[in-house]
Amino acid sequence: MSLLGVDDRRWLEFVEGRRDATIFHHPAWAGLLADTYGYRAMAVTLTDGGAIAAGLPVIEVRRPIRGRRWVSLPFTDWCPALAGGDRSVLVEELADIARSHGIPSVELRAPLPEGPSVRSETVFVRHVMALGPESVTGGSGLSTNHRRNLRAAERAGVRIVRGSSAADLEEFYRLCMLTRRRLGVPIQPRRFFRLLRERLLGTGLAFVVSAYSGDVAVASAVGVAMLLVSIGLLALILWKDSVAKRIGRGLQRPVRWVERRLHREERKDWGRAAVEFRGDSIDLLRRRWLWLTLATILSHLTLYLVLLVALRVVGVSQGEVTWIDAMAAFSFARLVTALPVTPGGVGVIELSYIGTLVWAGGARTDVVAAVLLFRALTYFLQ
Repeated sequence: MSLLGVDDRRWLEFVEGRRDATIFHHPAWAGLLADTYGYRAMAVTLTDGGAIAAGLPVIEVRRPIRGRRWVSLPFTDWCPALAGGDRSVLVEELADIARSHGIPSVELRAPLPEGPSVRSETVFVRHVMALGPESVTGGSGLSTNHRRNLRAAERAGVRIVRGSSAADLEEFYRLCMLTRRRLGVPIQPRRFFRLLRERLLGTGLAFVVSAYSGDVAVASAVGVAMLLVSIGLLALILWKDSVAKRIGRGLQRPVRWVERRLHREERKDWGRAAVEFRGDSIDLLRRRWLWLTLATILSHLTLYLVLLVALRVVGVSQGEVTWIDAMAAFSFARLVTALPVTPGGVGVIELSYIGTLVWAGGARTDVVAAVLLFRALTYFLQ
Protein backbone atom coordinates (compact mmCIF):
# COMPACT_ATOMS: atom_id res chain seq x y z
CA MET A 1 0.00 0.00 0.00
CA SER A 2 1.27 3.48 -0.84
CA LEU A 3 0.31 7.14 -0.45
CA LEU A 4 -0.33 9.39 -3.43
CA GLY A 5 -1.01 13.10 -3.58
CA VAL A 6 -4.70 13.66 -4.01
CA ASP A 7 -3.96 15.55 -7.22
CA ASP A 8 -1.89 12.67 -8.64
CA ARG A 9 -3.05 11.83 -12.15
CA ARG A 10 -3.09 8.09 -11.38
CA TRP A 11 -5.68 8.58 -8.62
CA LEU A 12 -7.91 10.69 -10.87
CA GLU A 13 -7.78 8.05 -13.63
CA PHE A 14 -8.62 5.30 -11.13
CA VAL A 15 -11.63 7.23 -9.78
CA GLU A 16 -12.92 8.06 -13.26
CA GLY A 17 -12.73 4.37 -14.19
CA ARG A 18 -14.84 3.17 -11.24
CA ARG A 19 -18.62 2.98 -11.64
CA ASP A 20 -19.08 3.01 -7.86
CA ALA A 21 -17.08 6.23 -7.38
CA THR A 22 -18.90 9.34 -6.18
CA ILE A 23 -18.05 13.02 -6.20
CA PHE A 24 -16.53 12.52 -2.73
CA HIS A 25 -13.82 10.28 -4.23
CA HIS A 26 -12.87 12.89 -6.79
CA PRO A 27 -9.63 14.76 -6.01
CA ALA A 28 -11.47 18.07 -6.38
CA TRP A 29 -13.54 17.38 -3.24
CA ALA A 30 -10.64 16.32 -1.00
CA GLY A 31 -8.57 19.23 -2.32
CA LEU A 32 -11.39 21.65 -1.56
CA LEU A 33 -11.56 20.46 2.06
CA ALA A 34 -7.78 20.58 2.44
CA ASP A 35 -7.50 24.13 1.10
CA THR A 36 -10.48 25.37 3.13
CA TYR A 37 -9.39 24.04 6.51
CA GLY A 38 -5.63 23.70 6.09
CA TYR A 39 -5.60 19.88 6.06
CA ARG A 40 -3.32 17.50 4.21
CA ALA A 41 -5.13 15.44 1.57
CA MET A 42 -3.87 12.18 0.04
CA ALA A 43 -5.00 8.93 -1.52
CA VAL A 44 -4.22 5.57 0.11
CA THR A 45 -3.91 2.97 -2.66
CA LEU A 46 -3.29 -0.74 -3.22
CA THR A 47 -1.55 -1.61 -6.46
CA ASP A 48 -1.55 -4.72 -8.61
CA GLY A 49 1.03 -4.94 -11.34
CA GLY A 50 1.76 -1.23 -11.11
CA ALA A 51 -1.92 -0.21 -11.51
CA ILE A 52 -4.16 0.95 -8.68
CA ALA A 53 -6.52 -1.86 -7.68
CA ALA A 54 -8.15 -0.33 -4.60
CA GLY A 55 -8.00 2.86 -2.58
CA LEU A 56 -9.71 5.68 -0.79
CA PRO A 57 -9.13 9.42 -0.27
CA VAL A 58 -7.87 10.40 3.19
CA ILE A 59 -7.34 13.68 4.99
CA GLU A 60 -4.98 14.07 7.94
CA VAL A 61 -6.70 15.98 10.74
CA ARG A 62 -4.73 17.51 13.59
CA ARG A 63 -6.36 18.38 16.93
CA PRO A 64 -4.63 19.79 20.05
CA ILE A 65 -6.03 17.07 22.34
CA ARG A 66 -6.86 14.18 19.99
CA GLY A 67 -3.62 14.53 18.03
CA ARG A 68 -3.31 13.30 14.44
CA ARG A 69 -5.73 10.96 12.72
CA TRP A 70 -6.81 10.06 9.22
CA VAL A 71 -10.42 10.59 8.15
CA SER A 72 -12.01 9.45 4.90
CA LEU A 73 -13.42 12.07 4.70
CA PRO A 74 -14.40 14.92 7.05
CA PHE A 75 -17.55 16.91 6.17
CA THR A 76 -18.61 13.92 4.06
CA ASP A 77 -21.57 11.64 4.77
CA TRP A 78 -20.64 8.71 2.55
CA CYS A 79 -17.24 7.75 1.16
CA PRO A 80 -16.76 3.97 0.85
CA ALA A 81 -13.42 2.49 -0.17
CA LEU A 82 -13.14 1.73 -3.86
CA ALA A 83 -12.26 -1.95 -3.76
CA GLY A 84 -13.54 -5.32 -4.82
CA GLY A 85 -13.45 -8.75 -3.16
CA ASP A 86 -12.33 -9.20 0.44
CA ARG A 87 -12.03 -5.72 1.97
CA SER A 88 -10.48 -7.01 5.19
CA VAL A 89 -7.12 -7.02 3.39
CA LEU A 90 -7.59 -3.32 2.64
CA VAL A 91 -8.31 -2.64 6.33
CA GLU A 92 -5.19 -4.46 7.46
CA GLU A 93 -3.01 -2.64 4.94
CA LEU A 94 -4.60 0.66 5.88
CA ALA A 95 -3.88 0.12 9.58
CA ASP A 96 -0.27 -0.82 8.80
CA ILE A 97 0.50 2.23 6.66
CA ALA A 98 -1.19 4.52 9.20
CA ARG A 99 1.00 3.17 12.02
CA SER A 100 4.11 3.55 9.88
CA HIS A 101 3.29 7.27 9.58
CA GLY A 102 2.59 7.67 13.30
CA ILE A 103 -1.20 7.81 12.91
CA PRO A 104 -2.95 6.02 15.81
CA SER A 105 -6.45 5.84 14.29
CA VAL A 106 -8.28 5.92 10.97
CA GLU A 107 -11.96 6.88 10.63
CA LEU A 108 -13.99 5.73 7.64
CA ARG A 109 -17.34 7.19 6.55
CA ALA A 110 -18.79 3.90 5.28
CA PRO A 111 -19.31 0.32 6.51
CA LEU A 112 -16.05 -1.64 6.42
CA PRO A 113 -14.56 -4.46 8.50
CA GLU A 114 -13.00 -2.73 11.50
CA GLY A 115 -9.49 -3.33 12.72
CA PRO A 116 -7.52 -2.42 15.86
CA SER A 117 -6.97 1.17 14.71
CA VAL A 118 -9.61 1.46 11.99
CA ARG A 119 -13.21 2.29 12.84
CA SER A 120 -16.29 2.91 10.76
CA GLU A 121 -18.26 6.07 11.54
CA THR A 122 -21.71 5.78 9.94
CA VAL A 123 -23.97 8.06 11.97
CA PHE A 124 -25.70 9.37 8.86
CA VAL A 125 -28.72 8.00 7.02
CA ARG A 126 -28.32 7.18 3.33
CA HIS A 127 -31.34 6.96 1.03
CA VAL A 128 -31.08 5.07 -2.25
CA MET A 129 -33.88 5.04 -4.82
CA ALA A 130 -33.84 3.96 -8.45
CA LEU A 131 -35.01 6.83 -10.64
CA GLY A 132 -36.97 6.27 -13.82
CA PRO A 133 -39.81 7.88 -15.79
CA GLU A 134 -42.45 6.45 -13.42
CA SER A 135 -40.71 7.61 -10.25
CA VAL A 136 -40.18 11.11 -11.61
CA THR A 137 -43.72 11.69 -12.88
CA GLY A 138 -45.83 9.70 -10.45
CA GLY A 139 -43.65 9.27 -7.40
CA SER A 140 -43.37 5.51 -7.81
CA GLY A 141 -41.19 4.07 -5.08
CA LEU A 142 -42.04 6.84 -2.62
CA SER A 143 -44.10 6.43 0.51
CA THR A 144 -47.76 7.51 0.53
CA ASN A 145 -46.91 10.59 2.58
CA HIS A 146 -44.16 11.63 0.19
CA ARG A 147 -46.39 11.16 -2.84
CA ARG A 148 -49.06 13.30 -1.17
CA ASN A 149 -46.48 16.04 -0.52
CA LEU A 150 -45.28 15.78 -4.11
CA ARG A 151 -48.80 16.33 -5.47
CA ALA A 152 -49.35 19.25 -3.07
CA ALA A 153 -46.13 20.89 -4.26
CA GLU A 154 -47.21 20.48 -7.88
CA ARG A 155 -50.60 22.07 -7.17
CA ALA A 156 -48.88 24.97 -5.37
CA GLY A 157 -46.78 25.66 -8.45
CA VAL A 158 -43.44 24.68 -6.92
CA ARG A 159 -40.81 24.59 -9.63
CA ILE A 160 -37.39 22.95 -9.56
CA VAL A 161 -34.47 24.86 -11.03
CA ARG A 162 -31.03 23.46 -11.77
CA GLY A 163 -28.16 25.92 -11.92
CA SER A 164 -24.46 26.43 -11.38
CA SER A 165 -24.07 30.21 -11.28
CA ALA A 166 -22.80 32.32 -8.42
CA ALA A 167 -26.38 33.49 -7.78
CA ASP A 168 -27.61 29.89 -7.48
CA LEU A 169 -24.88 29.09 -4.96
CA GLU A 170 -25.58 32.31 -3.03
CA GLU A 171 -29.22 31.30 -2.62
CA PHE A 172 -28.12 27.84 -1.46
CA TYR A 173 -25.75 29.46 1.04
CA ARG A 174 -28.56 31.62 2.45
CA LEU A 175 -30.88 28.63 2.93
CA CYS A 176 -28.06 26.53 4.36
CA MET A 177 -27.26 29.25 6.89
CA LEU A 178 -30.91 29.50 7.98
CA THR A 179 -31.14 25.73 8.42
CA ARG A 180 -27.91 25.42 10.37
CA ARG A 181 -28.78 28.31 12.65
CA ARG A 182 -32.13 26.70 13.39
CA LEU A 183 -30.32 23.47 14.26
CA GLY A 184 -27.71 25.31 16.31
CA VAL A 185 -24.67 24.23 14.27
CA PRO A 186 -22.10 26.49 12.54
CA ILE A 187 -21.94 26.89 8.79
CA GLN A 188 -18.85 26.33 6.67
CA PRO A 189 -16.71 29.40 6.02
CA ARG A 190 -17.21 31.56 2.95
CA ARG A 191 -13.97 30.20 1.51
CA PHE A 192 -15.56 26.74 1.33
CA PHE A 193 -18.40 28.01 -0.88
CA ARG A 194 -16.04 30.05 -3.05
CA LEU A 195 -13.91 26.98 -3.73
CA LEU A 196 -17.07 24.92 -4.27
CA ARG A 197 -18.08 27.34 -7.00
CA GLU A 198 -14.64 27.34 -8.64
CA ARG A 199 -13.76 23.63 -8.47
CA LEU A 200 -17.06 21.77 -8.63
CA LEU A 201 -19.80 23.95 -10.08
CA GLY A 202 -17.43 25.78 -12.42
CA THR A 203 -16.04 22.53 -13.85
CA GLY A 204 -19.36 20.73 -14.28
CA LEU A 205 -18.75 18.25 -11.46
CA ALA A 206 -21.71 19.54 -9.41
CA PHE A 207 -24.80 21.72 -9.69
CA VAL A 208 -27.36 23.38 -7.44
CA VAL A 209 -30.99 22.24 -7.37
CA SER A 210 -33.42 24.76 -5.88
CA ALA A 211 -37.19 24.76 -5.34
CA TYR A 212 -39.12 27.98 -5.91
CA SER A 213 -42.70 28.48 -4.86
CA GLY A 214 -43.38 32.00 -6.07
CA ASP A 215 -43.82 33.57 -2.61
CA VAL A 216 -41.22 36.23 -3.31
CA ALA A 217 -42.92 37.36 -6.52
CA VAL A 218 -46.31 37.71 -4.78
CA ALA A 219 -44.80 39.73 -1.93
CA SER A 220 -43.04 42.04 -4.40
CA ALA A 221 -46.28 42.62 -6.29
CA VAL A 222 -48.09 43.56 -3.06
CA GLY A 223 -45.35 46.03 -2.14
CA VAL A 224 -45.48 47.68 -5.56
CA ALA A 225 -49.29 47.93 -5.34
CA MET A 226 -49.11 49.73 -1.97
CA LEU A 227 -46.56 52.17 -3.36
CA LEU A 228 -48.67 52.85 -6.46
CA VAL A 229 -51.76 53.52 -4.31
CA SER A 230 -49.83 56.04 -2.20
CA ILE A 231 -48.47 57.82 -5.27
CA GLY A 232 -51.94 57.88 -6.81
CA LEU A 233 -53.51 59.46 -3.71
CA LEU A 234 -50.80 62.13 -3.59
CA ALA A 235 -51.32 62.93 -7.27
CA LEU A 236 -55.09 63.27 -6.77
CA ILE A 237 -54.61 65.55 -3.75
CA LEU A 238 -52.39 67.84 -5.82
CA TRP A 239 -54.87 67.84 -8.72
CA LYS A 240 -57.88 69.78 -7.35
CA ASP A 241 -58.99 71.37 -4.10
CA SER A 242 -62.31 69.50 -4.19
CA VAL A 243 -60.61 66.13 -4.68
CA ALA A 244 -58.08 66.88 -1.92
CA LYS A 245 -60.94 67.70 0.47
CA ARG A 246 -62.80 64.47 -0.28
CA ILE A 247 -59.66 62.33 0.10
CA GLY A 248 -58.76 64.01 3.40
CA ARG A 249 -62.21 63.45 4.88
CA GLY A 250 -62.32 59.90 3.53
CA LEU A 251 -59.03 59.07 5.27
CA GLN A 252 -60.27 60.68 8.46
CA ARG A 253 -63.31 58.38 8.85
CA PRO A 254 -61.45 55.18 9.93
CA VAL A 255 -59.16 57.27 12.14
CA ARG A 256 -62.15 58.81 13.91
CA TRP A 257 -63.67 55.36 14.40
CA VAL A 258 -60.50 54.24 16.23
CA GLU A 259 -60.32 57.48 18.22
CA ARG A 260 -63.91 57.11 19.48
CA ARG A 261 -63.11 53.68 20.87
CA LEU A 262 -60.00 55.09 22.54
CA HIS A 263 -62.13 57.93 23.95
CA ARG A 264 -60.17 60.49 22.00
CA GLU A 265 -61.73 63.05 19.72
CA GLU A 266 -59.76 64.88 17.05
CA ARG A 267 -61.40 68.24 16.18
CA LYS A 268 -59.21 68.97 13.16
CA ASP A 269 -60.86 68.77 9.74
CA TRP A 270 -58.67 66.58 7.55
CA GLY A 271 -60.45 67.82 4.41
CA ARG A 272 -59.45 71.42 5.07
CA ALA A 273 -55.96 70.27 6.10
CA ALA A 274 -55.59 68.42 2.78
CA VAL A 275 -56.53 71.57 0.84
CA GLU A 276 -53.99 73.62 2.82
CA PHE A 277 -51.39 70.90 2.24
CA ARG A 278 -52.07 71.05 -1.50
CA GLY A 279 -51.60 74.82 -1.66
CA ASP A 280 -48.44 74.85 0.45
CA SER A 281 -46.95 71.91 -1.49
CA ILE A 282 -47.55 73.47 -4.91
CA ASP A 283 -46.06 76.77 -3.79
CA LEU A 284 -43.01 75.09 -2.29
CA LEU A 285 -42.42 72.82 -5.28
CA ARG A 286 -42.59 75.76 -7.70
CA ARG A 287 -39.85 77.58 -5.83
CA ARG A 288 -37.48 74.81 -4.61
CA TRP A 289 -38.29 71.54 -6.37
CA LEU A 290 -34.69 70.84 -7.45
CA TRP A 291 -33.08 71.32 -4.03
CA LEU A 292 -35.89 69.44 -2.31
CA THR A 293 -35.44 66.46 -4.64
CA LEU A 294 -31.68 66.31 -4.15
CA ALA A 295 -31.93 66.71 -0.39
CA THR A 296 -34.58 63.99 -0.12
CA ILE A 297 -32.58 61.52 -2.20
CA LEU A 298 -29.41 62.22 -0.20
CA SER A 299 -31.25 61.91 3.12
CA HIS A 300 -32.86 58.56 2.28
CA LEU A 301 -29.69 57.19 0.72
CA THR A 302 -27.70 58.10 3.84
CA LEU A 303 -30.24 56.45 6.14
CA TYR A 304 -30.25 53.33 3.98
CA LEU A 305 -26.45 53.09 4.07
CA VAL A 306 -26.50 53.42 7.87
CA LEU A 307 -28.99 50.52 8.01
CA LEU A 308 -26.84 48.40 5.70
CA VAL A 309 -23.68 49.10 7.73
CA ALA A 310 -25.52 48.25 10.98
CA LEU A 311 -26.59 44.90 9.51
CA ARG A 312 -23.06 44.01 8.46
CA VAL A 313 -21.47 45.18 11.72
CA VAL A 314 -23.62 42.89 13.89
CA GLY A 315 -22.99 39.90 11.60
CA VAL A 316 -25.91 39.79 9.15
CA SER A 317 -24.08 38.72 6.00
CA GLN A 318 -24.81 39.30 2.33
CA GLY A 319 -25.83 35.63 2.16
CA GLU A 320 -28.63 36.21 4.68
CA VAL A 321 -29.85 39.68 3.72
CA THR A 322 -28.64 41.13 0.43
CA TRP A 323 -28.35 44.86 -0.17
CA ILE A 324 -31.47 44.59 -2.31
CA ASP A 325 -33.37 42.96 0.58
CA ALA A 326 -32.19 45.75 2.86
CA MET A 327 -33.33 48.35 0.34
CA ALA A 328 -36.76 46.70 0.12
CA ALA A 329 -37.06 46.62 3.93
CA PHE A 330 -36.01 50.28 4.14
CA SER A 331 -38.54 51.32 1.49
CA PHE A 332 -41.35 49.36 3.14
CA ALA A 333 -40.60 50.86 6.56
CA ARG A 334 -40.60 54.40 5.16
CA LEU A 335 -43.91 53.70 3.48
CA VAL A 336 -45.47 52.27 6.65
CA THR A 337 -44.43 55.30 8.71
CA ALA A 338 -45.76 57.83 6.19
CA LEU A 339 -48.68 58.32 8.59
CA PRO A 340 -47.31 59.49 11.99
CA VAL A 341 -48.98 56.92 14.27
CA THR A 342 -46.34 57.51 16.97
CA PRO A 343 -43.80 60.33 17.43
CA GLY A 344 -40.90 59.65 15.09
CA GLY A 345 -42.46 56.32 14.17
CA VAL A 346 -41.17 54.77 17.41
CA GLY A 347 -42.24 51.14 17.66
CA VAL A 348 -43.90 50.99 14.25
CA ILE A 349 -40.74 51.47 12.21
CA GLU A 350 -38.76 48.99 14.35
CA LEU A 351 -41.40 46.31 13.84
CA SER A 352 -41.43 47.04 10.10
CA TYR A 353 -37.67 46.70 9.78
CA ILE A 354 -37.43 43.57 11.96
CA GLY A 355 -40.34 41.82 10.27
CA THR A 356 -39.16 42.42 6.70
CA LEU A 357 -35.48 41.68 7.38
CA VAL A 358 -36.23 38.43 9.24
CA TRP A 359 -38.61 37.45 6.44
CA ALA A 360 -35.78 38.14 3.95
CA GLY A 361 -33.58 35.59 5.72
CA GLY A 362 -31.77 37.34 8.57
CA ALA A 363 -31.36 35.69 11.96
CA ARG A 364 -33.87 37.18 14.41
CA THR A 365 -31.39 38.13 17.16
CA ASP A 366 -28.90 39.68 14.73
CA VAL A 367 -31.61 41.63 12.92
CA VAL A 368 -33.03 43.01 16.19
CA ALA A 369 -29.55 44.12 17.25
CA ALA A 370 -28.92 45.77 13.86
CA VAL A 371 -32.27 47.61 13.86
CA LEU A 372 -31.75 48.90 17.41
CA LEU A 373 -28.26 50.09 16.48
CA PHE A 374 -29.64 51.77 13.35
CA ARG A 375 -32.39 53.53 15.28
CA ALA A 376 -29.99 54.64 18.02
CA LEU A 377 -27.79 56.25 15.36
CA THR A 378 -30.58 57.89 13.35
CA TYR A 379 -33.59 58.60 15.60
CA PHE A 380 -32.51 62.06 16.70
CA LEU A 381 -31.36 62.91 13.18
CA GLN A 382 -34.90 62.47 11.86
